[in-house]
Formats: sequence, C-alpha cells, structure tokens
Amino acid sequence: MESGSPRRVTLASGAQFRVLAFTPFAGAAAGLHVCPQCQGPRVIPVHWEPAGAGHWAVLRRCPDCRWHGAGRHGQDELGAYDEELDRGTAAMVRTLREAVAERMTEDVERFLDALGAGHVLPEDF
Repeated sequence: MESGSPRRVTLASGAQFRVLAFTPFAGAAAGLHVCPQCQGPRVIPVHWEPAGAGHWAVLRRCPDCRWHGAGRHGQDELGAYDEELDRGTAAMVRTLREAVAERMTEDVERFLDALGAGHVLPEDF
C-alpha cells in the first residue's frame, strides 16, 4: 500500500529531482510497520535477535518522527511485517528506476541539443 506520489523538486541551483512525496496516512492498518506515535507506515527494523521459541526481540525505528521502541514478536506477526517491508522496498526500487530513466533521458536530450548546436567538439573526448 503506497501512500506517496512522485513530484518534481527544484533546488535554488536550478537542479531538478523527482522525489516520492508521502502524504499523511490516516487510518493506517495495524502492524509492526505502522508507527505507534505518528501512524506513519514506514517503521523499519534496526536490530533483532532470538527471544525464545518462535519469538524475536526487535528494535524498530520510525524515520518520520524518530520514534524507536523494542518488543517481543512471534513469527506470524514478523512474517506480515516482512511482507510490508518487501512492499515498501519494491515501491522505492520502482521509484528509483523511474527517476534514473528520466534523468538519463534528460541527459541524452541535453547532449543531443549541445551536439546539434555545435557545442560538442572532437577535443571534448
């Protein structure tokens, strides 16, 4: 479940970047990926270790509000958390690939414009 949409950010230098802007997540489903403080759906595991039969002690952190907390969780709960982490990773990878492809297209277009205008000379290589 993605809560973000791509948008373009322009820096004072004129450089432009495409970023994934997250919107507040009202009514987020319960789960280890949801921050108990800000309700953001991007809580990440920081450290984990076995804590008895079928359980793990997990330290988690929210990148949005910097909340952190530890708890003991069973395998079913951690399996659902792992699936949410995989979904989040897939969304970030998709956005990165789109941004890289867009940037490469812009670079090629700039190069072709410079080539056509005679700004690229043999001694440039």
